[in-house]
Amino acid sequence: MKAERSRHLVLVTPPDVERVGAALWDLIGPQSVVVCADHEQAALWAAAAPPQYRAHAVTGLTRSTALLKEEGRIGLVAGAAAELNALVARSALKLASVDTIVIAWPETFSESLDALLAEAPEARRIILSWNPPALGDFLERHARRAEVVGALPLNADGKPPSHT
Repeated sequence: MKAERSRHLVLVTPPDVERVGAALWDLIGPQSVVVCADHEQAALWAAAAPPQYRAHAVTGLTRSTALLKEEGRIGLVAGAAAELNALVARSALKLASVDTIVIAWPETFSESLDALLAEAPEARRIILSWNPPALGDFLERHARRAEVVGALPLNADGKPPSHT
């Protein structure tokens, strides 16, 4: 995958953490944030991250707050938008210092991201999407003129066509 490290990017890919692969890890560093749908997805992201990224899944605010306040304990943070917003409000997560924010398949939760992304206006956005056309307004607000990489055959509902 050839893409500039500083540009916003939309990667067209099915919603499956395990299928994202090493190419994504080459585009982001260990001081990144992955915004995903829920705790389950956050745990999958933390498990998939290279060990040197010291990834942490936000599944409990008290524990995550304590770990984030300990310098050097956590590199990459993965969590749902609501929990990440709570960590920002507690001053445990400082998005101004984050280089890259990965937004994993926001087709179902993009409306909950405005406040969170406003805290990191300079961070590069990498949006993983199975249906980029459905994210038109969101992409215009948060990843203007993003390079789109990849293509999936999609039906009218934005789903991969069934092969029958």
